[in-house]
This record gives sequence, structure tokens and C-alpha cells, in this order.
Amino acid sequence: MKHSRIVMVTILLIMTFSGFVQTMGSEENSEISVEVMIDFGGGLVEWAQVNLGTNNTAIKATEDACELLNFDLSATWSSWGVFVYGIGGKASPSDWSWWWQLLIWNNTQHAWESSNLGAYDLLLSDGDVIGWSPNSSRPCATPTAKYPWIGFQHDAHNLGMTKGPGPHTNNVSWNFDTGTKEMASSPVIFSGKVIANNWGGVFCLDEDGRLLWKNAEVIGGFAPAVSGKKVLVGGKDGYLYALNQSNGEFLWKTKISSNPGLSGVTSSPTIVNEKVFVGSFDFKGGTGYLFCLSEEDGNVLWKNSTFSSVYFSSPCVLEDRVYVGTMGLYNSTTLQWAPPYGLFCFDAKSGVLHWNFSVDGSVGSSPTIVNKKIVFSSKDGYLYCLNASDGNLKWKEHIGLSVSSPAIGKDAIYVGSGEMSKSGMFYCFDFDGTKLWEYEPNGAVQSSPAICGDYVYFATNVKNGTVYCLNRSSGQLVWHYRPFPEQFIISSPAIADGKMYIASDNGRLYCFFGETPTLAVNVSASPSTVNVGEDVIFVHANNENKLVITSILGNTVTLKIDSMDVTVEVSIGRTRYVDTDGDGKKDLAITVDKVNSTSQSASILLKAYTEPEDEDSNMVFYIMLIALIVVIVVIIAGIARNFKRRR
Repeated sequence: MKHSRIVMVTILLIMTFSGFVQTMGSEENSEISVEVMIDFGGGLVEWAQVNLGTNNTAIKATEDACELLNFDLSATWSSWGVFVYGIGGKASPSDWSWWWQLLIWNNTQHAWESSNLGAYDLLLSDGDVIGWSPNSSRPCATPTAKYPWIGFQHDAHNLGMTKGPGPHTNNVSWNFDTGTKEMASSPVIFSGKVIANNWGGVFCLDEDGRLLWKNAEVIGGFAPAVSGKKVLVGGKDGYLYALNQSNGEFLWKTKISSNPGLSGVTSSPTIVNEKVFVGSFDFKGGTGYLFCLSEEDGNVLWKNSTFSSVYFSSPCVLEDRVYVGTMGLYNSTTLQWAPPYGLFCFDAKSGVLHWNFSVDGSVGSSPTIVNKKIVFSSKDGYLYCLNASDGNLKWKEHIGLSVSSPAIGKDAIYVGSGEMSKSGMFYCFDFDGTKLWEYEPNGAVQSSPAICGDYVYFATNVKNGTVYCLNRSSGQLVWHYRPFPEQFIISSPAIADGKMYIASDNGRLYCFFGETPTLAVNVSASPSTVNVGEDVIFVHANNENKLVITSILGNTVTLKIDSMDVTVEVSIGRTRYVDTDGDGKKDLAITVDKVNSTSQSASILLKAYTEPEDEDSNMVFYIMLIALIVVIVVIIAGIARNFKRRR
């Protein structure tokens, strides 16, 4: 009896200890946790984590996920089970050209598979992942890469917004040199891969910047799009190409522009429900067209005239309608655009023109959707908001000449303005057109912004093109970065899995990710004054001094050495990391490439101030943990001694 008491006391103590680390309960133990993906097509994806009790069916998980996401769920029940025909307001059409399919994630094959069982009959286990998507497409989203950036401005609505974290420092994780200058294209990101293109071809990299494949035959300057196993990209020769996303091999090609000139296909494709929408450019001044093609084989399903060329604008699709902007009629002699300019709305199934809205300047902006309204900018200096159904003007606000496509946040619209090589502005408006804030960068903003978390990202199209990150609520600068060699930047940022990618006309693709790197180096710099082309090397002497790059803003590098902050400034230069002494550790080098006109040398300025070190918040927890273990051991030892005495 006494022995059993000791056992019970020990068990209670262990349970108390376990409760300190993790709260436990019989009700929680009976639950299983599963993930549910809902893919609406065209890059519009939502995820929900749900806990299931005794009812562990796929339909119960779907119901709980829709409740969490505030989606309506439409389904019919019969003796055969349950049939889901509508999620979040998107229902299968009456002609059954597509329907909602139930998918299961295969952890072994790392792929989605169609379920052989209905949603009522499929029983789930802890850690399972299921998904719903139109049967006409295979999702690009996966449990490890939940929010892919599948086309220009992210998705079929051109929202320019994604979920998950975005980089909050200007740390460049890597950059890839394509070897070809002028890189206006924006990248696409999916399943740990990054695809971009320029006049040197189409490049596919892994998320660490390693080249997986290259197709040098397809050259062009406008963003690709991905769907399933295909990459769709326009070529300089006027063809739209479909490539195998695994190896870059050709699948099909379709002629889009009869007179492509030097630009080729100048609209980025948008893919929805196995249909590809893309606009065309006529170099000789003829009309352009909006095309609808079959994603499967590239056959033209319909095309309709836009009365002038589509240049820059990428179509957006809302339900059964597709919208695109027109740049005008091109004069290859004067290199100017002539009217008509405007925004067009076509029927997505038939290609019939529903309406068009005329403006007084070229529309290079891609339209985007907010609350069933269409927002776009124009070279006439205005940001427009139209009713999506009939094209009636809701409001317009003056922002200056713009080809930047608006990005839509949870409660605001973000857009840039400015003419290449000149000054520019970046704006934030609410959905009623009231300006919330503005920010003046170092030049014209012709790239389209990207939104992620608390931040909005964009770049400037000037000779010293710079990438900016602002707080999207206040418009305050968070960080900026100037790629080297300095060049124009018209590429728009793309974000996925916490990483932001953008290209520069210097021919490089940049990946911003993670905290700033830690390097072991000595404080001293040599030499302190350098000539053009020389390096200032920080060489580590031992392992006692640690240097951390805390920020790189333009040509100013802020370093942290132990508890000291040191700022290294050069007139114009670049930074790189080299192993100067062969010990396997990378040291910091700053190369001076250009100095001011009055001197041919540049001084390295070191500024230092004391900064208290951060406390290790985990230390308290570990001390408490050790103390608790000691107390338990002492109590058990005391009980054991007492037990022996009584015996």
C-alpha cells in the first residue's frame, strides 16, 4: 500500500511536470489535426487548420475550414453521400464544364491525388492534408509552399498580394546573373522553384538560386505564368509558348502577334480553368487582340479586337468576365502611341465585348479587382475605379503619369507613378479613393507593388534603380536596397514562402530573405583609404570578435561587432563576401567602384556606439525547468528514504 502511494505521488509529479511543458487533456488527446486547402483557380488559394473529434470525415473537415474562412459551402446529400458543388460563392457551372474535386496530399510522392472516396466516406488521420479545386486544374499550392505566385501580380485578379511573411530586412540571400542585360520580367514562384525570363531565355532556379534548367530559344521581356505542369511565356517572335515546368522542353506554341517588332508578346498570360488569356501588340500600328486559348494544346478558342495594342497590361478574370487595358496604336517611326486608349471587358466564355471605358492616355496598367470593382492607372495621370459589371466610373484620383498596376491590400490600394528616368511617387488610397499617404522615392515607380504582411514592396525605374520596402499602414520606410551594378528596375517584386524576388536591368535576379548574416571578422579595415576598383577587406583575426551585418542601405553598411554598431560608408560601391585567409569563413569586402568627381579615392568612415546586448528570454524558462527537475528528484529521493526507514 505504501509502495503504491509512492508510485502515485511520482506519477502526479510527472504529470505536473508534463503540464508545465505542454497542457494536456483527454478531450484534446481525442482530436486529430488536419489541413484543408481550397484552391479557387488562377492562384487564389486559402488554407485552414482544423481539429476534428469523433467525426473525422473529409466533409466535416471541409465544413469546419469553410467556417473558419467565412466561406459558404453548398452541397447536396443523398444515399450516395455528399456532393460539394459550391465553395466561397464559386459554384460549378450548369454545363458542368468543371466541378469541385476532392484531393489528398501524398506525402511520399509529394503530389496531389484525386480521392477515390467521397467527402463523407473519406476518413482522415492526424496530419492529413486534403484540398478542393476545380477539376480542370491541378493546384500549384502545396503544404510546404502554400501561396505560390503563379503569374504577373500573383493571381487571376492581379491583386499583387500574398499571405505569409515577407522579408523585413534588405538582406540579399542570393542573386543570379542571367548573363543578359535588360530584365524587365517579373518572376513566378511555386513548389520551391523560381522562373523568370529575359532576352537571354527562360530560367528556372531552385529556391537557393541554383539553375535547374534554361530554355535559350524563348526570349522575351514579359512575365510568365504557371499552371499544373506548364509554364506559359510570350516570345519576341510573337508566339505564346507552353514549356514543361520540370525541364523547360517545348509542349506547344501559338502565334499571337503577326507584327511583333522587337517586343514580341507584350502581355503576360493569365490562366483560369484551363483557359489562357493574353493580349497582343501590333508593331505596324494595327489593332491588337485579346486571345483565349486552350491551356492543353494552345488552340485559339476565341479572339476579339481591342481596337489598339495591348502593351504591358495583363488580363484579369472575375467570374465569367475578363478585363484588359490598351496602350494605343503604335507608330514605329515616331515611337509614340495614338488613341484609342482604355479598358475593355469581354465575356470569358464567348469573347463578346461587354463594354469599354475610354481615357485620355495609354493604359499600360494591369487592371485589378476590389469588391467587384476594377482599378487601374493611366498615362493621363489618373487612378480609375470602375464598376466591374457595366464599366461606370465610381471615382478617379490624380497620381501623375503611371503604368504601375495597383496592388490591393486588405483595406487599401497601392500604386506608383512617374516617367522613366524622372521623379515619381508612391501612393496609398482607401477603397473610396481617399488618399491615406504618399511616399517619394528616388525616382519613377513603374514596377507594380507587392503586398505581404505589414509591408509593401516596389522599385524605381531610374539609373540608380532602388528596391523599397514600406510599412503599408503608415508609408514609413522600412528598408531600401540599390543593386549593383546600378541600373533601371521595371521588374515587379514577387513573394512566396517569406522570400521576395525581383530583377534588375543589370541582368540579375535577386532574392531577399532571412536575417542578416553573421560573419567572424576583425574590427579593423585595411586600407582605410582606397582608390577606384580597390577592396577594403575586413579580415577576421580570431573567433572572439563577431561581426553581424544589420542592414545594407544603398552604399552604407551597418555592422554589429559584439555590442557595438559600426557604420561603413563608401561613395558608390558594392559589397561581397570572400574567404580571404582560407579558413572556410567568409569575410566582408567593400569594393569602391566610383567616387565623387573631386577625388579619386574614398575614405572608409567607421562610426561606433554602445548598444546593450539583448537578454536571452529563453534563459528564464530553462532555469525554471532545471529547478523543477531538481525539486522532483529531491522529493522522490526523500520519499524513497522515508519508505526505507519505515520498512
